[in-house]
Order: sequence, then structure tokens, then C-alpha cells
Amino acid sequence: GEISLPGLNPDYAYGVTTVQFGGPVWIGLNVNSTNGFVGYIDELRITKGVARYTVPEYDQLEGDPYYKAMPAYLPMNSSGVTDAFSEYVTLQIKPNAAHGSTSISESTGKTVTCTGNAAASTLKSKWGNSSIYFDGSGDSLSVASSSDFDMTSGDWTWDMWFYIESGSGNGLVCRRTGGANGWVLTTGGIRGVINGAGFEGQLPWASPTANEWHHIAWQKRGMVMEAFIDGKL
Repeated sequence: GEISLPGLNPDYAYGVTTVQFGGPVWIGLNVNSTNGFVGYIDELRITKGVARYTVPEYDQLEGDPYYKAMPAYLPMNSSGVTDAFSEYVTLQIKPNAAHGSTSISESTGKTVTCTGNAAASTLKSKWGNSSIYFDGSGDSLSVASSSDFDMTSGDWTWDMWFYIESGSGNGLVCRRTGGANGWVLTTGGIRGVINGAGFEGQLPWASPTANEWHHIAWQKRGMVMEAFIDGKL
């Protein structure tokens, strides 16, 4: 899907210059601390200065035009895989840790704080030996506010892999200021939130199926914002 934020008709994409709220990055949580994610998250990263998914392709067999993303979501730390955009990465969370560990590695040297029961799990992973498990009850990871996460200019991409155990529309990653002001990327769409309520310009979609891995990406490419689920816009 495509979107212009804030306050523009979500059926069209134009006039995008910025989507910006300050504060820390929270993983596994909604802006208002509700609707926590239940499942596993792997290979979350922020790429600043690059829209990773840039090649449009029209597929007439589907009956409707849509974009197919290039496979730019390959992991950066797997054997034999080289990420052409690694120099633009400002956050990458990949645990590669023992089961139950709360010592979560981050490739650019930022500190990752676990809250609740959020911890590494070796029960499931998309890449490597572990992912992060969230039970949906007060679990989260957080990274302190940084200009590395600002989306005030240029292109950018936020992407990750996730595995839903239960629930729909639950928070995957958000950035928020004090109270309930910010934006959130959920399993069911993207929302801007002011004082706990969504504003015009939300982009919803059907929550992907449970019990399998999915890739999600949100990016700004020129004057257009795009969201990809499993490589489809």
C-alpha cells in the first residue's frame, strides 16, 4: 500500500516530506502500551538514506497493478550474504543469543533494553539461531532516542521479520514521545497516534496468517511512502 502522512487521503500518495515523532524506539509494543505483540521478531533494522524497495513491476495475471519488492531483506549477518546498504543501517537488532537471554546484540553499538519477559528464543528464528519472543503482556525492547531514527528528510526503510502466535493488529515497532503520541507499525497497518487516538492517513491491511514467518517493510521513496508485506506493496 501507499500512504501520505499526516492528514492526506490514504488512497493516494503525494506530498510526503516527513513523518516525525521523537522519543525512543519500542519493539513489540503499541504507542499507547496496549495491544502488545505475541510471537517472534527477527532481524529488525532501520536503513536511513535508502529506500530498499525501488523496482516497480506490473503483474497483469493478478488483475490489479501492484509492486513486487526486490529481495533487499536478506539478512546482513548470514554466511555468504552481503548487504549493499550496510553503510546506511542505523539500527539492527539480531539476538544470536542463548535461549532466555536478555543481552540482545545491536550492530551499530546501541543499547537494547528488555522489559517484561521479552528475551531471546531459540525455539524459532528466521535467520541464525534465535529471535526475540514477546508474550503480549508488557513485553518490549527499547532503544534510546537518537537522531539516527529521525525521518525528517531523505529516503528511509524500516523492516523486520515477524511470526504471529496469536492476535491481530498488534504493535511491532513504534516511536513515541511522552504520553501516547507517535506512530506505530503493526501486524494490521500503520497508524499515526496523537493523544492516544489515530489520525487521518492510516494505512490498514489484513493481518498476515499466524504460525509462519512474514517480512514487513515501511519506507519513504522520494515523495511516496510504501508498505510491503512479504514483498508485495
